[in-house]
Amino acid sequence: MDEVVEEIVANARRLLSDAKLLAANGSYPTAVSLSVLSIEESGKACLVRWKRGGYLTRDITRDLRAGHIPKQRILGAYLFAKGVFAATDDVADITPEVVRRASVAGYHAGGLMSFYADSGALDFMKMTGFYLDVDENLEPMRWATSIRLLDAEQHISDAEMAIVMATGEDRLHRAMALAYEQIGQLHKGLNTTGRKFQENLWKTMKELQEGKLE
Repeated sequence: MDEVVEEIVANARRLLSDAKLLAANGSYPTAVSLSVLSIEESGKACLVRWKRGGYLTRDITRDLRAGHIPKQRILGAYLFAKGVFAATDDVADITPEVVRRASVAGYHAGGLMSFYADSGALDFMKMTGFYLDVDENLEPMRWATSIRLLDAEQHISDAEMAIVMATGEDRLHRAMALAYEQIGQLHKGLNTTGRKFQENLWKTMKELQEGKLE
């Protein structure tokens, strides 16, 4: 990783450390919020790493600045890529059927997290810990009171996984960038069986298998 990516990851670690302190002292809603912010910073680190490393060649300004869901979605791409590799590690020849199986395995591994991001649920959890909204009658909507220790622990665990993701090997990041670009919203599922995605996944897997990609 270069210095810029390392600095972003360090900020993700700082937010995660603060989230743990808050959770340990019973402030579960804000712990969840900071955990989600940490996940977003890890996602940002991945985007910058992909751009600076040539894994993405297009402009990523919108991904970085137009809301937070794109950065949150990257954790789903990470799980997708891990699912793909787990389904193909013991495969000698990469055939169309292997690619189909790998894409389905990736969807099952990363689809839920991607849905959590794309649906706005993850962002909702983050905002709930920071704000007290009011309804149409100007009555307080006390969503934060429903956030418990279990919620904080789950989001802290996800943030820890996101840091592992951001600091992972290049081979995995190439696959993550492919997943992020080609299937977009993983929870739609059908995208994982599309011809364009299949062909790109197949090509990348072949290159990884043959050692053309480090």
